[in-house]
Amino acid sequence: DIVNSDNIIDGEADVMVQDIKKWIIKASELKIDNVIGEGGFGIVFRAKYKKAEVKEITVAVKTMRGNASSMEERSLLSEAYNHIRLGIHNNIVNIHGIVVNDGPLKLVVEYAEQGDLLAYLHYLDKLNKAQRSLFSERVSQEGLFLTDVAIHVAQGLEFLHSKHVIHRDIAARNVVIYGDGIGKICDLGLSRDVYQTIYCKRPSPSDEERDMQLPIRWMAPETLAGDFVYSNKSDMWSYGVLLWEISALGQRPYHHVKPEHLLSIIRYGNIKLKKCAGCPIELYNVMKHCWQEDVKNRPSAGEMVLRLRRLKHQKKVHIYFCDPIIPVDVLTSVPRQSVPRHKYTNTIQINSMELSVFE
Repeated sequence: DIVNSDNIIDGEADVMVQDIKKWIIKASELKIDNVIGEGGFGIVFRAKYKKAEVKEITVAVKTMRGNASSMEERSLLSEAYNHIRLGIHNNIVNIHGIVVNDGPLKLVVEYAEQGDLLAYLHYLDKLNKAQRSLFSERVSQEGLFLTDVAIHVAQGLEFLHSKHVIHRDIAARNVVIYGDGIGKICDLGLSRDVYQTIYCKRPSPSDEERDMQLPIRWMAPETLAGDFVYSNKSDMWSYGVLLWEISALGQRPYHHVKPEHLLSIIRYGNIKLKKCAGCPIELYNVMKHCWQEDVKNRPSAGEMVLRLRRLKHQKKVHIYFCDPIIPVDVLTSVPRQSVPRHKYTNTIQINSMELSVFE
C-alpha cells in the first residue's frame, strides 16, 4: 500500500496518510484516454472521471512509468499531498483525487482544455507573423486577455505564499488556460514532464539527486549563488520573467546568450532582459520591479495584482502584437548564436558544481 509505505513525508506521516485517504478514488471511476504529455519518468493522460450520481468530467491523470525511482514515486506522493493541504483556489490547478489500488499511484487533477500559456503564446506569434493585417484587429482583445491571465497568476501566487508555499518555477509553461480564460498555476511536476528539456540537470554524488533539474533562465540571482535558496521573492523574480515571456510571445529568455555566459548574466545582474518592441514601458517597469537585486525591494504577489489591475484600468498594459516582436539584443558584448530548441548544448558551473544545459 503506497499510502502506508516508506514514501510518506518525514514528520508528516500521520496527518498525510489520513488526509490522502480522504481523496482516494476508485480506478473504475476513471476512463483513461490519450497521452497529453510525457517525460523520463512520468506520463500525463487525459481521462474521463465519473463518480456515482455526479456528471462525468474531463480530468488530467499523472502517473509514473514502470522504471520510476523511489525518489520519483515519493515526489508524486508529495505532489498529491501538497495539492490536498493547499485546498481549492480559482487560480491554481486543483486536485480531484488519487488512485492507489490499481498499479502505480495516479494523481487526478483539473484538465485545462485550452492547454498551457506558452503554447498559446507561440500560437499568437505564428498568427501574428502569418496574418499580420487580420491579427492587428485582435490586438486589444488579446492584450486584455493576457493581462487578465497575468493577474490570475499573481493571484495564484498570492494564495500559495499565504500558505507558506514557494512555487520555485513560475513560467509560461507552468500556467494553463482553463474554462473561459482563467489562468491557473499548474504544479511543477506536471510541466516538468511535458517540458523536460527546458531544465538543467544537476549532477550529485547522491543517486536520488543526480537528475535534479533547474530552470536557470527563470531563476533569481540569489538562488543561483550556490546554495539554491528559494523564497517568495525569488518567485517574484520568476514572475517578472513570465511577464517578459508574455510580451515576447513565448520567446525563451536570454535566447541569444551562449550557455557559458548565462549564469554570470543572471547571477551578477549586469544585464537584464530588454524591453520587446510593442511592450508598453509601464509594463516593462513592472518587470524591472520584480528584478530588483535587493529582494526586499521586489513586490509581493498581492502588490502585483493591484498594480496590474490599475494599469489595466488605465489601458497601459496592452501589448502591441502587430509590431515586430524582436527584443533589443540582451547581450551586446557576446556574439549571437543560433541554437535549435531541445538540443543538448553545453555545461556551466555553479561553484564546483557542473550543470548540463538543455536548449
